[in-house]
Amino acid sequence: MPPDHGQDERPPPTVLVIDDEGEQAAVLASALRDAGFAVVTAGAGLEGLGLVEAVRPDLVILDLKLPDVSGFRVLKVLKEDRHTATLPVLVLTALSFAEAEKVARYGADGFLTKPYVIEELLIRVQDLVAGSGVTGAPTKVLP
Repeated sequence: MPPDHGQDERPPPTVLVIDDEGEQAAVLASALRDAGFAVVTAGAGLEGLGLVEAVRPDLVILDLKLPDVSGFRVLKVLKEDRHTATLPVLVLTALSFAEAEKVARYGADGFLTKPYVIEELLIRVQDLVAGSGVTGAPTKVLP
């Protein structure tokens, strides 16, 4: 009888993308799915915070310019809550140097400036997920 490999498989890590630019978020979500991640998207900060609680993602990709609350506020809420303080957050934005320092002070685990290269983003996501101790793995290994 062949071994049942389905019992040892873990679900892929889940990435929550919080970005109000729908087309950009869809392209990013597609690239993440192609790389083997499960993806959930939110178009606003409060929606994203609700999904963090409901979905328990392994990583959040956060745009700073959101229609309802600042991405800085979302980041601050995540990092000050004991349940989400260790949740890795990768910030995407067109940052100035002063904003980059602010992102670091608020506790982001990394940031990429827009426009970004999708391959670089995928590598950063994979590194952050691996560094957080998530036991699932994406189905594709990136170079």
